[in-house]
Amino acid sequence: MDKFKVWCINNNEWEKDICVLTQDGHLLHRIRNMWVPLRKDTHEVVKPTGIKDINKKESYLGDILKEPKPTYGYEESKDHKKAFYIIKKENDSNNMYLEYKFNTRGLWEKNKLPLCRIEKLEIVGDIYNNADLIKKEV
Repeated sequence: MDKFKVWCINNNEWEKDICVLTQDGHLLHRIRNMWVPLRKDTHEVVKPTGIKDINKKESYLGDILKEPKPTYGYEESKDHKKAFYIIKKENDSNNMYLEYKFNTRGLWEKNKLPLCRIEKLEIVGDIYNNADLIKKEV
């Protein structure tokens, strides 16, 4: 894996140091010219999907996406404004998918969609920094 980001669970922020993931799965970061291991229970490796959004921004596992605002005079419904997509990973697998959650008459529903839909969507945040974008479903 060439490209990834690392979320520091304890500090609630993206890791700023240079990080590498070894072939045997160890996560290291560089501090003062030394490679120091990072604990997997305090740091999460966030993988890219390999697909860019409508604005050509790289998408990652955990990104929250929305459909771009229509430019042809269509007024969004309240239900449409609540709809969102989250890039998720299947349990015990590296397979990623796009989960579409939407509100219909006060009930939340969800569908699994292929990642190729990302190209037509806009990244508006991620589950780490912008959880408030998805808490509206509860």
